[in-house]
Amino acid sequence: CDTPNCISTNSRSPETYMSAWRAKATEANVTTTTIITAMLGLEPKAKIVEEKTTPKGEYLHFEVPSPTGFDDVEFLISNEGVPERGFDGDFPGNLVLFRSVERNPRYLYPFQTPIGDLGRQKNRLTAIREAISARVVGCELTECYDVRLT
Repeated sequence: CDTPNCISTNSRSPETYMSAWRAKATEANVTTTTIITAMLGLEPKAKIVEEKTTPKGEYLHFEVPSPTGFDDVEFLISNEGVPERGFDGDFPGNLVLFRSVERNPRYLYPFQTPIGDLGRQKNRLTAIREAISARVVGCELTECYDVRLT
């Protein structure tokens, strides 16, 4: 993400990067349906702009109303999944890549500093991941063991 108020699995910046997920399902169409259900449950005013099969997997694009206009939320559910790495936390499942971005960020004049979205993109993606019970890729030492510290 080279734009303000964006979170992506493809970002080079630590502030806008989130790790990919490993879904519970091993079939891309099942994971796609689960994501659609979760997204529309969490964001009832969201609408599907595009849903298509690509050579790399299933692609979903949602448009979500926001206080500043619209956010675009995209998912690519890979056909290949995550390769077995021999970790205790590994399990089969589709690899889910994503991006959530504010379409028209607002800027503070005269500094041209973007007005933050108060974590809206990151919170949305975290809620979707939790709703579909997906695991963060590379989480073998933390969440995969479901250890809760209180």
